[in-house]
Order: sequence, then structure tokens, then C-alpha cells
Amino acid sequence: MIVNGYKMVPKVWVRGRAVATSDGSYIDSARLRPTELQVDCHSRFLAGSDFYDDIAGVWRPFYTRGVDWYWTTDPVAKPTYMDLEYRIGKEILTFDVLNFQDQDFLRSAFNGDLDDAAEYTVVMVASFDNPTGYMAMSTPQRDFLINEAFTVLDTTTAVPRTLSHPAQIDPAIVVLSVRPPTTRIWVASPDNQVAYASAITPAQSQDMIFQLGRKLGVTAGGANMKLMEWSLFDYAVQSDGTTGQYNVNQIISLYSSVYGAR
Repeated sequence: MIVNGYKMVPKVWVRGRAVATSDGSYIDSARLRPTELQVDCHSRFLAGSDFYDDIAGVWRPFYTRGVDWYWTTDPVAKPTYMDLEYRIGKEILTFDVLNFQDQDFLRSAFNGDLDDAAEYTVVMVASFDNPTGYMAMSTPQRDFLINEAFTVLDTTTAVPRTLSHPAQIDPAIVVLSVRPPTTRIWVASPDNQVAYASAITPAQSQDMIFQLGRKLGVTAGGANMKLMEWSLFDYAVQSDGTTGQYNVNQIISLYSSVYGAR
């Protein structure tokens, strides 16, 4: 910057974003950013450059109550950091995402894999590209696949449970609630359409081991998804909820205030 003929480095750089359109498209400055959303949960991982090391492939939490909780991967098979722009109606939204392609994966490193739980809920916000039977998330007890429908597969009985996904899954808010022997899944689209399914699986303690993008223990295959957020709640979210806990409608409403239609 030149001021009065001399070079000067400003104390603060200000960056703004504007859009000029002829079709009425707009950016809503009142919409919350992911870091502004207040959620009472165990852990939240956000796909921002402040939290994801794109060189080492390490994803650290925006917030956690865990001890030494982070995600890691093989540096040659790591998702890449990028921006994703999409529209809901005429509103234009842009978010940081982790882009999974080919063999990319992230594996949890939560307290050295020592933690387990009687129940939990995972919330994923992601754009699922080309849903043709790839693994979005895998645990020792169940797999979550994306194809022409969403599928939850119990790894011990190989019993699948599918639900049709809404027409628009760019992005989708996925709520996976596990309280053995029942696993429940809700998928909400930006136009506030919600699909639901449940499955009965063996009652057993749940290992807090997760892998995104590939099945645990498998080196082949890869997802085609752009992940914006992964959150964990240390209880199983229900349709009605109990005192001090969110119900599923509150969960979807919270995350939709950032990522989806309002």
C-alpha cells in the first residue's frame, strides 16, 4: 500500500465478500457461521484451516471434552481443504470443507482408542457427491454407506437398514443415534425434508473408534464427499428427548441455522 508516496503496511487487513447478480441471489450476513453456533455436545470438529493441518493430515477439534481427541490419516491418502459454494433457493452459502476422493480417509485417535460408550450420537454435515455405494463412516459395530439410499449396516450380523435420501443432499445433515440394541438415523436436506429409519443390532458396548471415507481395516475404496462438520454427543438423541438433552428436531434446527434452510 502506498500512502503519500511511501510504502506502508496496514495494521489490519480487512477482507470482504460481495456478490452482484441479476437473478436476485444474495448472501445472508445474518446467518451464523459454524464457529458462532453454540452446541452443548461432547466434541465438534470443523473443517476450517485453523483446525485441519492439510500437510500432516491431522484434524483437531474446535471443542472437546475428551482427552487427546483428534483425527489422523496417512499423508498420501488425506482429504484436502477447500471451499464449497452451494445455493438454497437464491441464497448463496460458502463453507470450508474437507474433500474426500479416491482413497482418502480420516481415522479417529480418541484417547488412544481406549474410550467406549453405552450410547452416543454422531452428527455429520456433508455434501455427498455421486452416491454410488461408498463408505461415509465406519465403526467396529456398524457402517454407514451412501448409495441410491442411505444404508446402516451392522458389522456383526450384516443386516442392512436403508432409507431413501431427500432429493437435495447438498448438504445433508445426518444424525446417527446409537443406543443398543436400537440404531436410529435421520437425514435432513436443505429444504427441511427429513428421512428416518431404525435398526435393531446386538446390545454391546460401543467402541469410540471411527473412520471417515473408508471402511475400517480396508485399504481399497473411497468416498466422494465434502465434509463440513463432525460432532459427537455422549447420549443417544431421541425423537422427544429428556431434560438437559436435545431431541432430534432441536439438533436439526440448530445445524440448519448454519448449513440449511431456515
